[in-house]
Amino acid sequence: MAKTKIIATLGPSTFDRETIKIMVQSGVDIFRFNFSFTNHETFKEYHALIRDLEKELGRPIGIMSDLHGPKVRVKELSPSPMKVSKGETVYFTSSLSSNSEKYIVVDFKEFVKDVETGHLILIDDGKIKFQVVKKSRNYVEAVCLVGGEIKSGKGVNVPGALKSLPIMTEKDESDLLISLELGVDFVALSFVRTASDVNKVREFISEHLPEGRDFPWIISKIECKAALDNLPEIMQESDGVIVARGDLGVEISLPLVPLAQKRIIRLAKEYSKPVITATQILESMVTHETPTRAEVSDIANAIFDGSDALLVTEETSIGKYPIKVVEVLEEVASTVEKALPPFENISFKRSPIARSVSRAAVESAVELGAKSIIVFTKSGFTAKFISKLRPQMPVLAITPSIEVARKMLVLFGVDYYVTNRRIERVENIFELAEDIGKSRRILDKGDLYVTVAGYPLWIKGRTNLMKVSIVE
Repeated sequence: MAKTKIIATLGPSTFDRETIKIMVQSGVDIFRFNFSFTNHETFKEYHALIRDLEKELGRPIGIMSDLHGPKVRVKELSPSPMKVSKGETVYFTSSLSSNSEKYIVVDFKEFVKDVETGHLILIDDGKIKFQVVKKSRNYVEAVCLVGGEIKSGKGVNVPGALKSLPIMTEKDESDLLISLELGVDFVALSFVRTASDVNKVREFISEHLPEGRDFPWIISKIECKAALDNLPEIMQESDGVIVARGDLGVEISLPLVPLAQKRIIRLAKEYSKPVITATQILESMVTHETPTRAEVSDIANAIFDGSDALLVTEETSIGKYPIKVVEVLEEVASTVEKALPPFENISFKRSPIARSVSRAAVESAVELGAKSIIVFTKSGFTAKFISKLRPQMPVLAITPSIEVARKMLVLFGVDYYVTNRRIERVENIFELAEDIGKSRRILDKGDLYVTVAGYPLWIKGRTNLMKVSIVE
């Protein structure tokens, strides 16, 4: 299997047990439920199906809930649909009723308060563009820069504005509650703007997490200009990030999107956070069985940049060839990974002991030609460091928790092993590492391997131990 992890969105094309099973066998690590289109009944049904398949296949499968987020949309139009031409004046409001003039009513009450003269207003993913020229108490006046036909329900973006938007709507809270009740591994937050947004959701989860459920990793979607402006702080408070190139390409100019992608991935390395690249990965395969050359190059560059995982959306949710999409991702990733350097030298920004031990382990493994790095981890924390250093040899993370094993499915190059075996003495750690390494057929007689752990074992944040061993 490729070291780059694959996240597939479920939808009408893949709401089928046999299809989901084949996708897992073909390389999917995590399934995403997009709550913009998924109702609670469907979510419950396929969450249970995935957990049942997990038992059948004997391997963890990750589940991600992607919240809809505070998207502003066109509410009322007069006439409907409304045609606007370049140079024409229209009025945006959240309170006035439509009249003979061209008013566009949006579904966010603080819209007029947040928007200022000079701001750009983008509708339908930027296809129609306005600039604000005047502001009054109840509406803003804007001139059309790029015309077209506006329909009710279309999305509205105002780059750099709308700071009063809450991070979660009532719908998001309801969707998050059902996700916590069933037990998801990842929660993806849409339209994160500040680190405070992440902390508010973390507090909500802490208050509502059912007893016995593991805390999900919070994955912030970087898809607006404000998120880029506050990226280091958001990165620090999140458990991982998504390079959400769709809405990001609306908020900033298209030539800046690849530069933003590289910056997001680079910072994720420094903070040792998993990073997922998304949007139009294999868009042509929604309707065609083979990808374009440009898409294959895009996948390769995302991996060279340092993406831990690739997320496909419409390709597997409504596309004609969902299984083929997974096979293409797996083939391209496994081919490209052979061209990666032996390891990557990164200046981590936190946890000096864990990062020093992890770096020493990877550098020793590379220099000595080790067959594997085996890491014991309670929370997946140490596995994140080792993953970011991109060692060329297999990395096996041993954990006492299947919930942690599912979360590590988002980490580049990290495999998993769940054990409840008790450790009485420090020597037992290395004995267990060798036993599991041989059982997983990554170690054989005479092989050199490196073990990373914390002692006492299974205590969070105690990475303090590294040993080089040879299988007798």
